Amino acid sequence: MKRWRLVVIVLPAICLLIVVGAFERPRPMLAASTDSISSPAAAGGWVSYGPLGSYVFGLAIDPVSPTMIYAGTAGRGVFKSTDGGASWLQSNTGMGDVSIRAVAINPLTSSLVYAGPGFYRSSDGGAHWVSAQSGLTNTGVNAIVVNPITPTTLFVGTGGGVFKSGDGGASWTPKNAGLVGLDIAAVTRDTSGSTDNWYVTTGSSLYVSTNGVESWTLVNNYNAGTVGAAAINLPYGYVGTQTQGVFIRLFANVYVPLIMR
Repeated sequence: MKRWRLVVIVLPAICLLIVVGAFERPRPMLAASTDSISSPAAAGGWVSYGPLGSYVFGLAIDPVSPTMIYAGTAGRGVFKSTDGGASWLQSNTGMGDVSIRAVAINPLTSSLVYAGPGFYRSSDGGAHWVSAQSGLTNTGVNAIVVNPITPTTLFVGTGGGVFKSGDGGASWTPKNAGLVGLDIAAVTRDTSGSTDNWYVTTGSSLYVSTNGVESWTLVNNYNAGTVGAAAINLPYGYVGTQTQGVFIRLFANVYVPLIMR
């Protein structure tokens, strides 16, 4: 089954650079973007930066120290780089499950790092991990998002729905009212700053919550295969699909394919 990943960089005037990929087999290494004249790659190009032999599912960049990067891998756990990806070290002490699909960092206290499946917390920048799964009845975590306004509030998307924590991940409560289908592939927040809307994808559907993830309302359901990624910057929304690439929506209108060249 293909898994899509969508990376969106929001620039002034709502210009977006979108990179999507469909993975059918393990990729042997991680690629690091380089645009420095001292880089071995041409400006704007990509160069392999490891960790070698790792199928990388999740990436997180420390907002305080951008040369510090975490990579979540299939079967090898979390890798950490302190030099912008030039070198990597495994950082799995305390982890029981090392098939990591998601990594996130607290935006105000960057030594607080989170990883899943299951839910693991680190308070020392990934050196040690503690399991925190109280109330998390489905540990198949596909996505972890930290609320940037109140970073003690976390959301995870799992194979059994959405869960919310108000205490930094110590305990979890399911938040699935209104959802039809609970296999959550993506969780995201409107990044425009105009709303506190949250969005999730399940199956071929996109849902929105306007009340702090207490309940969900269907935004759109379309025959474009599984929706594996979403990025919202109102009034625009983007979803990455299994079979038809990226769709774009100007809200109040319908989704239309964004042609990928």
